[in-house]
Amino acid sequence: MKKKGRDVFRKVFLGVLIILVLGVIVFAGTFFVFGNDLLDTVGDGEFFAGSSRSADAGDRGVENVNNLGDDRMVSSGGGGSGGASSSSDDSSEVTCPMQQVQYSLGNFVEKAECLLYGVGGCEKVKVICSAELYNLDRDVGGLFGIQYSLTSGNEVLEVKVVEADVGTRSRVILRTEIVKDGLFDVGKLGCSIDMESVPMKCI
Repeated sequence: MKKKGRDVFRKVFLGVLIILVLGVIVFAGTFFVFGNDLLDTVGDGEFFAGSSRSADAGDRGVENVNNLGDDRMVSSGGGGSGGASSSSDDSSEVTCPMQQVQYSLGNFVEKAECLLYGVGGCEKVKVICSAELYNLDRDVGGLFGIQYSLTSGNEVLEVKVVEADVGTRSRVILRTEIVKDGLFDVGKLGCSIDMESVPMKCI
């Protein structure tokens, strides 16, 4: 009787052991056959999740750049508006009337010399003309010009212009020398003076 019970127990134990071994073999075989597909599925899920995060970050970056671009455009527009305002202000400036600065002329020198005498008289002359110009203005200096004319009686023989930059409350001597060939009566030669240019000032 005891022997028969031990045989039954041994058979049950062997049966359970065989079932366990078969279960392990089946599980191992299933993992071997389908394991790569499971790993690929898990890997694909992680890949797509990473792509989604990257795409989200990329969208936010583009939006920030666009916002910065908009801010710069607004600032630039403001500057343009300011420029238009300045231009309008410039066009509305009132121009003042202008007049010549005050000056005086003095210390005139007029000297004629015959350089060559011929049968009929003086055939070559040298005439020196000069004057002292005084800029009386306290605020404005500039370019003054004097026109000297060599005359013989009422006839103008030659014209020369002499210019000088004269500062405020300053004096300068404007001088010219004219040498001319012809037939002259030295006693009738002379210089006449006219102002060619005078600085202007706002009044």
